[in-house]
Amino acid sequence: MAECFTSGEWIAHEGEVDAFIDAWDAFASWSGSRPGAGRLHLVQDLGNPRRFLSFSSWSDLDSIHAWKADPEFRSRMDAVQQHVAEFHSSEMELVRVVGGQPSSSTSARQDAQRA
Repeated sequence: MAECFTSGEWIAHEGEVDAFIDAWDAFASWSGSRPGAGRLHLVQDLGNPRRFLSFSSWSDLDSIHAWKADPEFRSRMDAVQQHVAEFHSSEMELVRVVGGQPSSSTSARQDAQRA
């Protein structure tokens, strides 16, 4: 079976971008500890700072379904969604990887916190 991914599109409520990011961080920390979870990413739209995309790799679809079936999933997801006006999610399967080198950068937010 091919590597699987989850993704989300999030539109934060006006004035709640930082609260959304903090809530997503907590959710991602928990999610990343689940069996089969890979790296979790949150990217912010440079043209619309309230819009975010999240994505994470998973070893297989069963791991995704077990994560979503966990009794804590709903309450942890609700803690993030209280800060968003819109949310859409997807489950995907890897089709192709082409070129490039993996990046090992830290987030701009992490860099600013260290300064």
